[in-house]
Amino acid sequence: MGSWAPEALVGDANGDGTVDDADATILATNWQTATDATWAMGDFNGDGAVDDSDATLLASNWQMTAASQSAAVPEPSSLALLLSVLSLAAFCRRAR
Repeated sequence: MGSWAPEALVGDANGDGTVDDADATILATNWQTATDATWAMGDFNGDGAVDDSDATLLASNWQMTAASQSAAVPEPSSLALLLSVLSLAAFCRRAR
C-alpha cells in the first residue's frame, strides 16, 4: 500500500477490508518502530512510527469493515484481546 494510505480503512494494515486481530498482530510486531514505518507495518497516522497513537486508531476502528465504514463500538472481549496483544508486544520489546 505504500508508506501511507489515508484513503484506506484506518487500522487495516493488511488491506483485507477489516480491522481485526490480524491487523493488531502486525501493529504489535512492529511496535515502537521509530522511523520509516509504513501503513502495512501499522503506521496509521503517517508519522513514520508505530506507537500508541496508531494503536488508538486501530482500536477506534476495531472490527470495522470497508463495507460498513460506520462507527463501531468494539466488543469488550475484542478490546481485551487487542490490549493483550499490545501488552505482550511491549513486554517482548522490553525483554530484548
